[in-house]
Amino acid sequence: MSAGYVCLILAHALCALIGFGALAATGAYAQAVRSSRDPFSSETLRRFFRPGHNLASATIVAVPILGGCLLVAQHGQDAHLAYPWIGLGCWAVAAIVAATVVWPAEHKLQGMLALSQDEPDHLGADQSRVELDSVATRCFTGASVTTVCFAVAVVVMLAQP
Repeated sequence: MSAGYVCLILAHALCALIGFGALAATGAYAQAVRSSRDPFSSETLRRFFRPGHNLASATIVAVPILGGCLLVAQHGQDAHLAYPWIGLGCWAVAAIVAATVVWPAEHKLQGMLALSQDEPDHLGADQSRVELDSVATRCFTGASVTTVCFAVAVVVMLAQP
């Protein structure tokens, strides 16, 4: 195994750990929103869901690219095996869920929690809390799906069927 190949493996694994770890953290904080008595006044929740992009979770985009580079680096030696394609399938499901469920819900939570800071009369509204809980539930559920996909992919990558 060359040093370049080892670096590719490490980059592939590191991007997966960072990206899927960030998605899991987003799910955990979304769960904290749901279980908090007053998430609108929680500095911790507002800090985590501050407006902006979750760049750490975006590193999942590099995972299949680096995986493809690994296949190319070994001259397609493992391309006929099931594990790269199962891993790619797991990644595809996770990426679709992240892009269509987690990231939009995370963005909505960012806006809702930021709005609560700007408009204090939002703090006690039952309707705001119901909507916040609904968005947080979507975020948590989506993040849970991505975490399961990641766990399956890790098992498959290690077992290499």
